[in-house]
Amino acid sequence: MNTVKKALVTLIGLTFAAVAIEPALARPHDPRVNARQHHQHDRIKQGVRSGALTRDETKQLASEQRAIRKEERQYKSDGVLTKEERRDLRQDQNFKPMRILVSSGRELSRECFQAGADGFIMKPFMPDELIGQIRNILGN
Repeated sequence: MNTVKKALVTLIGLTFAAVAIEPALARPHDPRVNARQHHQHDRIKQGVRSGALTRDETKQLASEQRAIRKEERQYKSDGVLTKEERRDLRQDQNFKPMRILVSSGRELSRECFQAGADGFIMKPFMPDELIGQIRNILGN
């Protein structure tokens, strides 16, 4: 009789655990949306470190990222992430990628490229040299 009670208690416990875990397992997941969020967050951090982003630009980008995360949570709240919702999230994330050109009076090109800069130009430079670097970065 004692064994039956233990088995029953164990069974009830496992049932409660399964009910508690099930919503977490059913949570909709879109790895492409999550990967883009992480990539964009990293690019914003690089822009801050390099000085390419002003405080206001950083606040604006952070606000946009928070709005996208909020929208994603709302879409996922019903346990389903539809094709249309995925498409909407991806479109929200489609801001033009930041291009970072660093200018310095010291030779720091290697460090800048390692930190994620798209270009480096040594001071002093001629306007034509700057325009050439910008065209190169933009692919023009």
